[in-house]
Amino acid sequence: MTIGLLAEVFTIVGLASAAFCFAILFIMTCARGPWLKTPAAISEGQLNWLSPVGQVHSRELTDSELAMDHDHDKLEVFHRKRKSAHAYFTASAPDEKLLRTLGLIFAGIGVLAVVASIAVLFFE
Repeated sequence: MTIGLLAEVFTIVGLASAAFCFAILFIMTCARGPWLKTPAAISEGQLNWLSPVGQVHSRELTDSELAMDHDHDKLEVFHRKRKSAHAYFTASAPDEKLLRTLGLIFAGIGVLAVVASIAVLFFE
C-alpha cells in the first residue's frame, strides 16, 4: 500500500517536473530564435565571428575551448539569430543542456514510478 502511494507521488512529481522543464526549454528556444552557423576565427585567445547584419563579435575562450583541436581553415560557430553576442562550438547553450538533462531525469523518474505502480497493482 505504501509503495503504491509513493509510486503515485513520484509519478506525479516526476512527470510534472519534466513537463515544466520542457515547457521552459520550449519558451527559451522560441524566444531566442533558431541557431545560425557562421564562420569564425581564433586569434590570441579570442573567438571572433560575424553576425547576420555584418557586425564582428568576440569573446574570450575558456581553457577547455583553447585545449580543443580546432580546424582554423573551416572553423564555424553557432549563435542565435536574436542573441548573436554569444557563440558556441555546438548548437546548444549550457542552460538549454541543463534544462534538457533535468527534464529527461524527471521524465525517467516519472516513467519508472509508473512502472513500479503497475507492478504493485499486480503483486498486491
